[in-house]
Amino acid sequence: MIKIDTQVEPPPGGDAMPPTPTGLPTEGGSRGVESDSRSVLEESYEMIDDPKAGLEDYEDKNRKVMRTLHRGDQVQSVCNMSRIIGLEACEGLLILGKEHVYLIDNFFQRSDGEIVNVWQAPSEERDPYVRMIAGRESHERKPQEHETRSWKWSDLVSVSKRRFLFRDVALEIFFTDGSSFLLTLVSSPARDDLSSQLANKAPQVTGSIGHSRPEDIRRFETLRSREDAPQTLGSKFASVFGHSPEHPATRKWVRGEISNFHYLMLINTLAGRTFNDLTQYPVFPWVLADYKSEELDLTNPLSFRDLSKPMGCQTPEREAEFRERYKAFAEAIRQISIYQDQQEGPYRQVG
Repeated sequence: MIKIDTQVEPPPGGDAMPPTPTGLPTEGGSRGVESDSRSVLEESYEMIDDPKAGLEDYEDKNRKVMRTLHRGDQVQSVCNMSRIIGLEACEGLLILGKEHVYLIDNFFQRSDGEIVNVWQAPSEERDPYVRMIAGRESHERKPQEHETRSWKWSDLVSVSKRRFLFRDVALEIFFTDGSSFLLTLVSSPARDDLSSQLANKAPQVTGSIGHSRPEDIRRFETLRSREDAPQTLGSKFASVFGHSPEHPATRKWVRGEISNFHYLMLINTLAGRTFNDLTQYPVFPWVLADYKSEELDLTNPLSFRDLSKPMGCQTPEREAEFRERYKAFAEAIRQISIYQDQQEGPYRQVG
Protein backbone atom coordinates (compact mmCIF):
# COMPACT_ATOMS: atom_id res chain seq x y z
CA MET A 1 0.00 0.00 0.00
CA ILE A 2 1.39 3.45 -0.94
CA LYS A 3 0.95 6.64 1.03
CA ILE A 4 1.58 9.80 -0.97
CA ASP A 5 3.13 12.93 0.59
CA THR A 6 1.59 15.84 -1.30
CA GLN A 7 3.94 18.40 0.26
CA VAL A 8 6.89 17.95 -2.09
CA GLU A 9 9.93 20.04 -1.20
CA PRO A 10 11.71 21.85 -4.06
CA PRO A 11 15.21 20.75 -5.04
CA PRO A 12 18.01 22.49 -3.08
CA GLY A 13 18.92 25.79 -4.61
CA GLY A 14 16.13 25.71 -7.18
CA ASP A 15 12.60 26.96 -7.70
CA ALA A 16 9.46 24.99 -6.86
CA MET A 17 8.87 22.15 -9.31
CA PRO A 18 5.63 22.48 -11.31
CA PRO A 19 3.15 19.61 -11.00
CA THR A 20 3.35 18.81 -14.71
CA PRO A 21 5.98 19.65 -17.34
CA THR A 22 5.16 22.84 -19.21
CA GLY A 23 7.51 22.19 -22.06
CA LEU A 24 10.18 19.89 -23.42
CA PRO A 25 13.56 20.21 -21.64
CA THR A 26 16.68 21.03 -23.62
CA GLU A 27 18.61 18.13 -24.94
CA GLY A 28 21.63 18.77 -22.76
CA GLY A 29 19.73 19.09 -19.46
CA SER A 30 17.10 16.41 -19.96
CA ARG A 31 19.00 13.66 -18.09
CA GLY A 32 19.80 15.94 -15.15
CA VAL A 33 16.22 17.14 -14.75
CA GLU A 34 14.85 13.60 -15.00
CA SER A 35 17.23 12.21 -12.35
CA ASP A 36 16.55 15.12 -9.96
CA SER A 37 12.78 14.76 -10.37
CA ARG A 38 12.93 11.00 -9.74
CA SER A 39 14.98 11.43 -6.56
CA VAL A 40 12.58 14.06 -5.22
CA LEU A 41 9.51 11.91 -5.97
CA GLU A 42 11.08 8.85 -4.36
CA GLU A 43 11.69 10.83 -1.19
CA SER A 44 8.03 11.97 -1.17
CA TYR A 45 6.67 8.37 -1.11
CA GLU A 46 6.35 6.40 2.11
CA MET A 47 5.85 2.63 1.86
CA ILE A 48 3.50 1.30 4.54
CA ASP A 49 1.90 -2.10 5.10
CA ASP A 50 -1.77 -2.83 4.44
CA PRO A 51 -3.34 -3.11 7.92
CA LYS A 52 -5.65 -5.92 6.69
CA ALA A 53 -3.10 -7.86 4.65
CA GLY A 54 -2.40 -10.24 7.51
CA LEU A 55 -6.04 -11.06 8.20
CA GLU A 56 -7.10 -14.57 7.31
CA ASP A 57 -9.65 -14.83 4.51
CA TYR A 58 -9.41 -11.09 3.82
CA GLU A 59 -10.85 -9.81 0.60
CA ASP A 60 -12.50 -6.59 -0.42
CA LYS A 61 -16.11 -7.74 -0.09
CA ASN A 62 -17.44 -4.47 -1.53
CA ARG A 63 -15.68 -5.21 -4.82
CA LYS A 64 -16.75 -8.84 -4.71
CA VAL A 65 -20.39 -7.82 -4.32
CA MET A 66 -20.09 -5.29 -7.14
CA ARG A 67 -18.78 -8.02 -9.45
CA THR A 68 -22.02 -9.97 -8.97
CA LEU A 69 -24.09 -7.17 -10.53
CA HIS A 70 -25.16 -7.21 -14.14
CA ARG A 71 -22.98 -5.18 -16.47
CA GLY A 72 -23.99 -1.53 -16.43
CA ASP A 73 -26.27 -1.85 -13.41
CA GLN A 74 -25.90 0.60 -10.51
CA VAL A 75 -26.50 0.07 -6.80
CA GLN A 76 -29.16 2.41 -5.44
CA SER A 77 -29.86 0.84 -2.05
CA VAL A 78 -28.48 -1.95 0.14
CA CYS A 79 -30.08 -3.46 3.24
CA ASN A 80 -29.40 -6.39 5.54
CA MET A 81 -32.08 -9.07 5.58
CA SER A 82 -32.58 -12.73 6.44
CA ARG A 83 -34.10 -15.26 4.08
CA ILE A 84 -36.32 -17.77 5.90
CA ILE A 85 -35.96 -21.35 4.68
CA GLY A 86 -38.19 -23.78 6.53
CA LEU A 87 -36.97 -23.61 10.13
CA GLU A 88 -33.67 -21.91 9.33
CA ALA A 89 -32.61 -18.40 8.38
CA CYS A 90 -29.90 -17.32 5.96
CA GLU A 91 -28.63 -13.78 6.46
CA GLY A 92 -27.57 -11.73 3.47
CA LEU A 93 -28.03 -8.57 1.45
CA LEU A 94 -30.92 -7.25 -0.59
CA ILE A 95 -29.56 -4.92 -3.24
CA LEU A 96 -31.84 -2.61 -5.19
CA GLY A 97 -30.15 -1.79 -8.46
CA LYS A 98 -31.20 0.51 -11.24
CA GLU A 99 -32.30 -2.38 -13.47
CA HIS A 100 -32.37 -5.43 -11.18
CA VAL A 101 -33.04 -6.59 -7.64
CA TYR A 102 -30.46 -8.92 -6.04
CA LEU A 103 -30.42 -11.39 -3.15
CA ILE A 104 -26.92 -12.32 -1.97
CA ASP A 105 -26.41 -14.85 0.83
CA ASN A 106 -23.99 -14.60 3.78
CA PHE A 107 -22.90 -10.98 3.38
CA PHE A 108 -23.53 -8.20 5.89
CA GLN A 109 -23.20 -4.42 5.62
CA ARG A 110 -21.82 -2.91 8.81
CA SER A 111 -22.93 0.44 10.15
CA ASP A 112 -19.81 2.04 8.63
CA GLY A 113 -20.89 0.86 5.17
CA GLU A 114 -18.27 -1.86 4.75
CA ILE A 115 -19.48 -5.26 3.56
CA VAL A 116 -18.14 -8.31 5.41
CA ASN A 117 -18.98 -11.98 5.78
CA VAL A 118 -21.95 -12.57 8.06
CA TRP A 119 -19.79 -14.47 10.56
CA GLN A 120 -17.46 -11.44 10.73
CA ALA A 121 -20.25 -8.93 11.39
CA PRO A 122 -20.56 -7.26 14.83
CA SER A 123 -22.98 -9.28 16.93
CA GLU A 124 -24.67 -6.15 18.25
CA GLU A 125 -25.66 -5.12 14.71
CA ARG A 126 -27.22 -8.46 13.71
CA ASP A 127 -30.80 -9.53 14.35
CA PRO A 128 -30.77 -11.42 17.68
CA TYR A 129 -33.90 -13.39 16.77
CA VAL A 130 -32.37 -14.61 13.54
CA ARG A 131 -29.10 -15.50 15.25
CA MET A 132 -31.00 -17.96 17.47
CA ILE A 133 -32.16 -19.95 14.45
CA ALA A 134 -29.33 -19.23 12.00
CA GLY A 135 -28.52 -22.93 11.68
CA ARG A 136 -24.89 -23.89 11.34
CA GLU A 137 -22.14 -22.20 13.28
CA SER A 138 -20.04 -19.54 11.62
CA HIS A 139 -16.88 -21.66 11.37
CA GLU A 140 -18.75 -24.20 9.23
CA ARG A 141 -19.69 -21.70 6.54
CA LYS A 142 -17.77 -21.67 3.29
CA PRO A 143 -16.81 -18.65 1.16
CA GLN A 144 -18.47 -20.24 -1.89
CA GLU A 145 -21.84 -20.03 -0.16
CA HIS A 146 -22.28 -16.42 -1.32
CA GLU A 147 -25.03 -17.39 -3.75
CA THR A 148 -26.51 -14.58 -5.81
CA ARG A 149 -30.00 -14.36 -7.31
CA SER A 150 -31.26 -11.55 -9.48
CA TRP A 151 -34.40 -10.49 -11.32
CA LYS A 152 -35.44 -7.56 -13.45
CA TRP A 153 -37.79 -5.12 -11.80
CA SER A 154 -40.48 -6.10 -14.29
CA ASP A 155 -40.27 -9.68 -12.95
CA LEU A 156 -41.50 -8.63 -9.51
CA VAL A 157 -45.18 -9.63 -9.25
CA SER A 158 -46.20 -8.92 -5.67
CA VAL A 159 -44.87 -7.75 -2.30
CA SER A 160 -46.82 -8.58 0.87
CA LYS A 161 -46.10 -7.71 4.50
CA ARG A 162 -45.75 -10.73 6.75
CA ARG A 163 -45.03 -11.71 10.34
CA PHE A 164 -42.17 -13.85 11.56
CA LEU A 165 -41.94 -15.28 15.10
CA PHE A 166 -44.97 -13.12 15.96
CA ARG A 167 -43.02 -9.98 14.94
CA ASP A 168 -44.30 -7.68 12.21
CA VAL A 169 -40.92 -7.46 10.46
CA ALA A 170 -41.17 -9.60 7.30
CA LEU A 171 -41.89 -9.27 3.61
CA GLU A 172 -42.76 -11.96 1.09
CA ILE A 173 -41.87 -11.20 -2.51
CA PHE A 174 -43.17 -13.12 -5.54
CA PHE A 175 -41.59 -13.25 -9.01
CA THR A 176 -42.86 -14.22 -12.45
CA ASP A 177 -40.74 -17.40 -12.50
CA GLY A 178 -42.87 -18.77 -9.64
CA SER A 179 -40.26 -18.25 -6.92
CA SER A 180 -41.07 -16.52 -3.65
CA PHE A 181 -38.93 -15.47 -0.70
CA LEU A 182 -39.79 -14.62 2.88
CA LEU A 183 -37.43 -11.88 4.06
CA THR A 184 -37.15 -10.53 7.60
CA LEU A 185 -35.61 -7.28 8.73
CA VAL A 186 -34.48 -6.05 12.10
CA SER A 187 -37.53 -3.87 12.82
CA SER A 188 -40.96 -2.87 11.53
CA PRO A 189 -39.82 0.61 10.37
CA ALA A 190 -36.99 -0.99 8.37
CA ARG A 191 -39.48 -3.40 6.79
CA ASP A 192 -41.93 -0.61 5.94
CA ASP A 193 -39.14 1.47 4.40
CA LEU A 194 -38.03 -1.45 2.23
CA SER A 195 -41.63 -2.07 1.17
CA SER A 196 -41.92 1.56 0.06
CA GLN A 197 -38.67 1.34 -1.91
CA LEU A 198 -39.82 -1.80 -3.69
CA ALA A 199 -43.13 -0.15 -4.53
CA ASN A 200 -41.33 2.88 -5.96
CA LYS A 201 -39.01 0.74 -8.08
CA ALA A 202 -41.76 -1.65 -9.24
CA PRO A 203 -45.08 0.22 -9.31
CA GLN A 204 -46.86 -2.87 -10.65
CA VAL A 205 -46.78 -4.46 -7.16
CA THR A 206 -49.16 -1.77 -5.88
CA GLY A 207 -51.47 -1.84 -8.89
CA SER A 208 -50.65 1.74 -9.90
CA ILE A 209 -49.55 0.37 -13.28
CA GLY A 210 -50.54 -2.92 -14.86
CA HIS A 211 -48.46 -6.01 -15.53
CA SER A 212 -47.56 -6.65 -19.14
CA ARG A 213 -48.46 -10.35 -19.31
CA PRO A 214 -51.96 -11.75 -18.63
CA GLU A 215 -50.65 -14.51 -16.35
CA ASP A 216 -48.83 -11.90 -14.22
CA ILE A 217 -52.03 -9.86 -13.95
CA ARG A 218 -53.89 -12.94 -12.71
CA ARG A 219 -51.20 -13.79 -10.17
CA PHE A 220 -51.06 -10.21 -8.90
CA GLU A 221 -54.82 -9.98 -8.43
CA THR A 222 -54.97 -13.25 -6.53
CA LEU A 223 -51.91 -12.53 -4.38
CA ARG A 224 -52.76 -8.94 -3.58
CA SER A 225 -53.79 -8.32 0.02
CA ARG A 226 -56.03 -5.43 1.06
CA GLU A 227 -53.69 -4.72 3.96
CA ASP A 228 -50.89 -3.88 1.52
CA ALA A 229 -52.99 -1.49 -0.56
CA PRO A 230 -53.78 2.05 0.62
CA GLN A 231 -57.40 2.35 1.73
CA THR A 232 -59.75 5.23 2.17
CA LEU A 233 -62.38 5.36 4.90
CA GLY A 234 -65.09 4.56 2.36
CA SER A 235 -63.27 1.52 1.01
CA LYS A 236 -62.79 0.18 4.54
CA PHE A 237 -66.52 0.47 5.25
CA ALA A 238 -67.30 -1.19 1.94
CA SER A 239 -64.99 -4.12 2.71
CA VAL A 240 -66.58 -4.59 6.13
CA PHE A 241 -70.25 -4.27 5.20
CA GLY A 242 -70.16 -5.53 1.62
CA HIS A 243 -71.76 -8.90 1.00
CA SER A 244 -70.58 -9.64 -2.53
CA PRO A 245 -67.40 -11.70 -3.07
CA GLU A 246 -65.15 -8.83 -4.11
CA HIS A 247 -61.86 -10.67 -4.26
CA PRO A 248 -61.07 -11.90 -7.79
CA ALA A 249 -60.07 -15.33 -6.48
CA THR A 250 -63.44 -15.75 -4.77
CA ARG A 251 -65.30 -14.85 -7.95
CA LYS A 252 -63.21 -17.31 -9.94
CA TRP A 253 -63.83 -20.06 -7.37
CA VAL A 254 -67.60 -19.42 -7.32
CA ARG A 255 -67.70 -19.66 -11.13
CA GLY A 256 -65.65 -22.87 -11.05
CA GLU A 257 -62.68 -21.29 -12.87
CA ILE A 258 -60.15 -22.45 -10.26
CA SER A 259 -59.95 -25.67 -8.26
CA ASN A 260 -60.62 -26.06 -4.56
CA PHE A 261 -56.92 -26.73 -3.98
CA HIS A 262 -55.90 -23.56 -5.82
CA TYR A 263 -58.45 -21.50 -3.94
CA LEU A 264 -57.38 -22.89 -0.55
CA MET A 265 -53.75 -22.14 -1.41
CA LEU A 266 -54.67 -18.54 -2.21
CA ILE A 267 -56.54 -18.23 1.09
CA ASN A 268 -53.46 -19.52 2.91
CA THR A 269 -51.27 -17.01 1.09
CA LEU A 270 -53.59 -14.10 1.86
CA ALA A 271 -53.65 -15.22 5.51
CA GLY A 272 -49.85 -14.92 5.67
CA ARG A 273 -49.08 -18.61 5.45
CA THR A 274 -46.18 -19.67 3.28
CA PHE A 275 -44.11 -22.70 2.26
CA ASN A 276 -41.01 -20.66 3.17
CA ASP A 277 -41.70 -20.83 6.92
CA LEU A 278 -42.59 -24.14 8.59
CA THR A 279 -44.10 -22.30 11.57
CA GLN A 280 -46.61 -20.72 9.17
CA TYR A 281 -47.05 -23.61 6.75
CA PRO A 282 -50.29 -23.73 4.70
CA VAL A 283 -53.13 -25.70 6.28
CA PHE A 284 -56.00 -27.59 4.66
CA PRO A 285 -59.27 -28.86 6.12
CA TRP A 286 -59.34 -32.55 6.98
CA VAL A 287 -62.28 -33.86 4.98
CA LEU A 288 -61.31 -37.44 4.12
CA ALA A 289 -61.90 -40.53 6.28
CA ASP A 290 -60.74 -43.31 3.96
CA TYR A 291 -56.94 -43.65 3.91
CA LYS A 292 -56.81 -47.42 3.28
CA SER A 293 -58.46 -47.92 -0.11
CA GLU A 294 -56.20 -48.02 -3.15
CA GLU A 295 -58.80 -46.00 -5.07
CA LEU A 296 -60.86 -43.32 -3.36
CA ASP A 297 -64.58 -43.37 -4.15
CA LEU A 298 -65.73 -39.77 -3.95
CA THR A 299 -69.36 -40.81 -4.38
CA ASN A 300 -69.29 -42.84 -1.15
CA PRO A 301 -70.27 -40.74 1.91
CA LEU A 302 -68.08 -43.00 4.08
CA SER A 303 -65.02 -41.65 2.24
CA PHE A 304 -65.48 -38.33 4.03
CA ARG A 305 -65.37 -37.54 7.71
CA ASP A 306 -68.44 -36.45 9.67
CA LEU A 307 -68.25 -32.65 9.53
CA SER A 308 -70.91 -32.39 12.26
CA LYS A 309 -68.39 -33.68 14.82
CA PRO A 310 -64.99 -32.32 15.82
CA MET A 311 -61.77 -34.10 14.89
CA GLY A 312 -61.52 -35.57 18.39
CA CYS A 313 -64.50 -37.94 17.98
CA GLN A 314 -64.61 -39.18 14.43
CA THR A 315 -64.65 -42.88 15.49
CA PRO A 316 -66.66 -44.51 18.31
CA GLU A 317 -63.45 -45.19 20.24
CA ARG A 318 -62.27 -41.61 19.98
CA GLU A 319 -65.73 -40.34 20.81
CA ALA A 320 -65.83 -42.37 24.03
CA GLU A 321 -62.36 -41.14 24.97
CA PHE A 322 -63.37 -37.58 24.20
CA ARG A 323 -66.50 -37.79 26.37
CA GLU A 324 -64.53 -39.30 29.29
CA ARG A 325 -61.96 -36.54 29.03
CA TYR A 326 -64.70 -33.92 28.94
CA LYS A 327 -66.32 -35.35 32.10
CA ALA A 328 -62.99 -35.38 33.93
CA PHE A 329 -62.32 -31.81 32.90
CA ALA A 330 -65.82 -30.73 33.99
CA GLU A 331 -65.32 -32.39 37.41
CA ALA A 332 -61.97 -30.61 37.84
CA ILE A 333 -63.60 -27.28 37.05
CA ARG A 334 -66.38 -28.03 39.57
CA GLN A 335 -63.86 -28.79 42.32
CA ILE A 336 -62.00 -25.56 41.63
CA SER A 337 -65.29 -23.62 41.75
CA ILE A 338 -66.22 -25.19 45.13
CA TYR A 339 -62.80 -24.35 46.56
CA GLN A 340 -63.09 -20.73 45.39
CA ASP A 341 -66.57 -20.44 46.94
CA GLN A 342 -65.21 -21.67 50.26
CA GLN A 343 -62.36 -19.16 50.15
CA GLU A 344 -64.72 -16.27 49.37
CA GLY A 345 -67.34 -17.27 52.04
CA PRO A 346 -68.11 -15.31 55.25
CA TYR A 347 -65.80 -17.56 57.30
CA ARG A 348 -62.65 -17.31 55.17
CA GLN A 349 -59.78 -19.43 56.48
CA VAL A 350 -56.64 -17.45 57.23
CA GLY A 351 -53.19 -19.04 57.30
